Amino acid sequence: MIKRLSPCPIIEATIQINCTFMSDPDIVVGQIFTLLSEIDGIQATVEKFPLLNLPEDIRLNDPNLRDKAWYKLTVGEYYILIGLFGVALGINPPYKGWDGFKEFSAKVFNRLRGAIITTVDSVSLKYLDFFSGINIFEKIKCEISMNGKQIIEIPTIFRTELREGEFIKIVQITNGAHLVNQALNIDNDGSLLEMSLFTREIQEGDFFNIIDKAHDILKSSFFQLLTEEYLNTFVIEYE
Repeated sequence: MIKRLSPCPIIEATIQINCTFMSDPDIVVGQIFTLLSEIDGIQATVEKFPLLNLPEDIRLNDPNLRDKAWYKLTVGEYYILIGLFGVALGINPPYKGWDGFKEFSAKVFNRLRGAIITTVDSVSLKYLDFFSGINIFEKIKCEISMNGKQIIEIPTIFRTELREGEFIKIVQITNGAHLVNQALNIDNDGSLLEMSLFTREIQEGDFFNIIDKAHDILKSSFFQLLTEEYLNTFVIEYE
């Protein structure tokens, strides 16, 4: 089985936990900061997002802001976003692999569960890939057609939701995108491939298994989507 590609197309990997906190997010950020200091002695740095400049009534009640983060805690190579939705865990680019991210996420979640998080509504895992200078619709095993004519023109956006056992898999493919990412030294046109898995079927103590299973499904889906010809343009490392 393929383990990774080089150069790695992953520009973002996040685990989002939609949950209910025991306290207001403004208080929760301080509580999480304290808990994180106990994880291998790592100290977090706190960043406030511009959303906090809005009036409190708007922040709390505007449905368009529900999934927006208020704070960002940077913990070494990882980060934690905090908002009304709950928490999201991510990797500061470049992507360094699943095993470390999985262990960090499970460790943080186990600290927060019961101490700061009261109930978990849903868990999702998302990967976002960027293919520089590529029209990805020419490189994947997914054909969109209208009146018998294949659609690969720029710009094209394709989105679908598929059932995968207890998960909903969301796939969005976009060509003609321009990405600027200083951390990855990218300023170019290309294509974006976003894949995520979402579930509400969460059992007590099952977080680790959920994210690990979601990762396996997304990884398999990603490599099955790309054509063999395009895969062979990368340096492939196998398990």
